[in-house]
Amino acid sequence: MNHPARLREAIKADGTTPLIGVFDMFSASVAAQHYDGMFVSGFGFAASHYGLPDIGFIAWPDLVHFVQRLRQAFPRQHLLVDIDDGYVDPETACHVVRSLEQVGASGVIL
Repeated sequence: MNHPARLREAIKADGTTPLIGVFDMFSASVAAQHYDGMFVSGFGFAASHYGLPDIGFIAWPDLVHFVQRLRQAFPRQHLLVDIDDGYVDPETACHVVRSLEQVGASGVIL
């Protein structure tokens, strides 16, 4: 079963599906010890990787690369990714979603 399908099944199941906010590999390693789901926060990523607030500074290739690293390190965790406004236009948003799906994201929040 692929990652998006696994997340959908977890959401449909009884109970809750906690998605713990992560912003770097260390926070992800701590979360993975206790939970099956991670939420890649736009603010957390921007602050951790750029030292800046989440106000349009995130380059989508950097986010995709980070999600790829997370997936390689944590193959069984759900990864829900915040892509804010989709990087302004619908074509870019579609490209980013496809790129995230290819590297193993379970879902996105737009």
